[in-house]
Amino acid sequence: MVARKISKLINEDKSININEYDSIFARIKNSKTEKDLKIIAAEYDLNLIEHKYPRLGLKISAEEIILLKESKVLSTDIDNNLTINQNYLNPIAKLLYALVWKQGDLQKLKKIIQGIEEVENPKLDKPEGLVFYCFGNHLANPNNYPIIDQHVIRALNLYNDNSKCDSLRKSDKVSLVERDNYLKWFREFKNVDSNFLYLLDRILFEIGRTVKLK
Repeated sequence: MVARKISKLINEDKSININEYDSIFARIKNSKTEKDLKIIAAEYDLNLIEHKYPRLGLKISAEEIILLKESKVLSTDIDNNLTINQNYLNPIAKLLYALVWKQGDLQKLKKIIQGIEEVENPKLDKPEGLVFYCFGNHLANPNNYPIIDQHVIRALNLYNDNSKCDSLRKSDKVSLVERDNYLKWFREFKNVDSNFLYLLDRILFEIGRTVKLK
């Protein structure tokens, strides 16, 4: 078996290489083009191609959700559980519905839907299902709301405060404060296009995944 190459961000004792970590974030912050980010990714062996999560090329508007509810495709039952009228689904929607149903994840769609509906004024008190809610924000407005998950939060947290390296590297949670901090950092990148923002997300995701401790 070929040994996994050790990242420049990680020392031989598996601690964070603070100098390299500060350096990569400084370079990311000063990046202006896709080429800048691709050079950084290459130098730090960060994967920009993800087969498990291929790039999303879709948007879902709040108006589309309203139409689905008005046509009774989406509704909630007496216990506030999300229900989907399966009679209105086309073949690809049926397949995707079947997958979500088999995984037991149907109710998670409710948080995504709320994120889409409330994209113009996201709630500040969403501790439950926050990652899915943020994903809904992203689907409705991808240029203003990045995908937020444990990996990108971990990457930025370590940059902001490397005095708690081990606990931050083990964390797999996302809090409201961390969401807001990440959005503030993300929005510092001005006058960039969707391709730049996609690569920015991929790099932060890979950094966070690289430094994670079990």
